[in-house]
Amino acid sequence: MKLTLSWLKEYINVPYKINVVCDHLTMGGVEVDSYEKIDNDYLIDIDLTPNRSDCLSVKGVARELSCLGYKYKLKNKPKITPLKKTTLKNNPYVKISSKKSCPKFSYIILNNININKKTPKNILDRLDAIGIKKTNIVVDVLNYIMIEIGQPMHAYDLDKIDGKLNVRFARSGETINGLDGSKYVLDKSNLVISDNKTIHSLAGILGSAESSISARTKNILIESAYFDNNILSNKARDLKIQTESSHRFERGVDFTLSEIAIENVIHVLQKNLTFDKSKISVVADKNLLPKSLKVKLDLNKINKSLGTSISNKQAQSYLKKIGCNVNKSNVVSSPSYRFDLNNSADYTEEIARIYGYNNILESKEILPVRIPNKNYRYHTSCKIKQYLSSMGFNECINYSFTSDDQNENEDWEGKKFNQRKEISNPLNESLAKMRSNLLGSLIKNIQYNRNISANNSYKFFEISKIYTTNEHEVLTCVVCGDRYDEQWCENKSIDIYDLLSILDGICVILKTSRDNLRYHIGTKRNEKDNFHYLTIYLDHKIDKNCVLPNFKFSKYSKYPSIRRDISFLINNNIKYQDIIDSIKKNNVQFLEKIILFDMYEGGNIEYGKKSVAMGFIFQANRTLTSKEVEEYISEVRSTLERNYNAEIRE
Repeated sequence: MKLTLSWLKEYINVPYKINVVCDHLTMGGVEVDSYEKIDNDYLIDIDLTPNRSDCLSVKGVARELSCLGYKYKLKNKPKITPLKKTTLKNNPYVKISSKKSCPKFSYIILNNININKKTPKNILDRLDAIGIKKTNIVVDVLNYIMIEIGQPMHAYDLDKIDGKLNVRFARSGETINGLDGSKYVLDKSNLVISDNKTIHSLAGILGSAESSISARTKNILIESAYFDNNILSNKARDLKIQTESSHRFERGVDFTLSEIAIENVIHVLQKNLTFDKSKISVVADKNLLPKSLKVKLDLNKINKSLGTSISNKQAQSYLKKIGCNVNKSNVVSSPSYRFDLNNSADYTEEIARIYGYNNILESKEILPVRIPNKNYRYHTSCKIKQYLSSMGFNECINYSFTSDDQNENEDWEGKKFNQRKEISNPLNESLAKMRSNLLGSLIKNIQYNRNISANNSYKFFEISKIYTTNEHEVLTCVVCGDRYDEQWCENKSIDIYDLLSILDGICVILKTSRDNLRYHIGTKRNEKDNFHYLTIYLDHKIDKNCVLPNFKFSKYSKYPSIRRDISFLINNNIKYQDIIDSIKKNNVQFLEKIILFDMYEGGNIEYGKKSVAMGFIFQANRTLTSKEVEEYISEVRSTLERNYNAEIRE
């Protein structure tokens, strides 16, 4: 919601500087996102929560400021001459087929109007400041009054209407050519306003180009209706539209404003144009209009929850400030413009807001401390993760939302499953359904890592929920490529038998056997890889009988590692483990990992000697320099030369 300070001052006395006004609004729960100076004025941008539709107007913001307990005072604006109204049972221009969706439809007809008159400069300047483009004098004034008091309206070229305007739901496949130049395909959930031939408006959202106001327009019907916000909720978003009207109607518009808005429009237009006007026609069903709920407040409970000692008189005065009706028994009902006040908690929040959050004293709350029972499920899951990590596996955490590809349309046992739960409002098309297995996500993890890494050994796992006919917890392990990381001897491909060994290890943790465990083991193949996988059904298998671990946290580094390789000759009776032990005994700084990637005897190697090639990986909690690493690798060389008479090969 954007407005200018000068516009606000037409409704309320403002004895404070702009920054103070914005602080007052923010501390009162109406957050000001920013303000900026424009010429001799200020533009205020308010970031409203969806429940505060009452502040989507200049009048609403002024009303809010007047409630907050500062020196603001609402002005008595000159009264506008009321227009005559009529409520014909058989209305000649409007029919409402869906009365629950549109309990009230007010309109006025203007004849012999000169649409080509210029819009007053002060109106254009204010609309331009808040980002609304000028159109013509009638539409500009409708937009101006909408921002001023909060009632969206729409103007139809009456000569382009064939028969009555009918408020109804669209038929599936019907289309509308919007005023924004786009064509929209509708379904049965879209509320529309049509005549005998075509749709002229997406109710409360967007008008149609078919009946738009043009330079030739002479006769106009101005609509000012009340639409049920529950019916319009998310309808604009579904069609990827966002308009000032939809922004207000889907949050809730005060149903008492419809005739007031028309009177304001006529008041402004008559200062600049001459035209003939009808009475305001109102088509309404009072039984379907919103009714304020009566709520009995318990002041003692309110004070206890807030930590205050507000008197009954104070509480009632706060509620009356925001327009509520309160009787002596503290039964309160909300004004027509507050859709968010429905229960005791809502009124408690309003009392706290008007009282002032800064005025609520800080107090220490003493709570009894109870040592919780041990969470066996959590600890056993951690034990499984610890075990898999020790076996070279890496844990993955993926979204529960997935795409519709082949690997996803199976359950955890590899059977076809096409009843996956759909997300009604997905982030994007690749996250449109709840996953029914973990396998598809883990295969994608391996494929992604293979594209950015030179490794050829991948062991991934995930413990998470899946969603088939019910919700279940499963563990899935997926392996691909070589059995081990880079090493000196021949490296075999990992296979299903390695996963059976993993299964036996998990059976030990769960204190069970394969026969008592539900699991599925299999292989997925594509053109390049074989993905072997194991899925274990964990529901009801984790309890207090499981083996629990002793945990020790090791901090990991987010900085890159540096590798240096050394190739050397030593006597062939020296064991590799002895070399590792002597290097570790030296405590070489930042040495994280040692890899043996080659060992060779014979050929051109001296008799009684062997060639050994080892990789040394250094990593710290900062970025290491090449100079530092050279110092550390020199320590390793010195240890090899000193302890084993190693001959370093360049």
